[in-house]
Amino acid sequence: MLIVLERGTTEAEQQAVLTALSDLGLEGRILGNLRKPLVHVLNRPTWKARKLLKMQRVETLLSTSGPRIRREGRRFYPYHFINWSSAFIVVMGLLVVMAGFFPPGVGVEIDPHAARVDVSPPWYLIAPLAIVSLAPAPWLGWLARAGCHLCCRLKFKLESV
Repeated sequence: MLIVLERGTTEAEQQAVLTALSDLGLEGRILGNLRKPLVHVLNRPTWKARKLLKMQRVETLLSTSGPRIRREGRRFYPYHFINWSSAFIVVMGLLVVMAGFFPPGVGVEIDPHAARVDVSPPWYLIAPLAIVSLAPAPWLGWLARAGCHLCCRLKFKLESV
């Protein structure tokens, strides 16, 4: 805790504040080279120093510990992080529950007369499958593809050495 003294406080008045602190069972030191002289209370319980507000040259007390509320609001971490994370977990839980209760295609009867839908491969498999389809047997195409891959990796290793 800091005890702020008025401007123009003499050395004798500062020493009087220190002796009043020692009478209360507290230790303090004077901080100089400031606009206003300050007395830093070094030990606890600092609430005992409130009695010094009755002194003539003591202007105010400043707390240097304990909970403080910032003027710019709450800190991002952990306050907002915890709030947004908990909201995200609740929303994801609701989506999982809804996916369990309402899966696609539940309740629709299968039409035995409908033609089967051909599923096309994903875009990243089209080129390897095209290379494999050029070979007379599928296993031969996959073997050639693996051989090209190993050859390219070996070439890269040799160039890096």
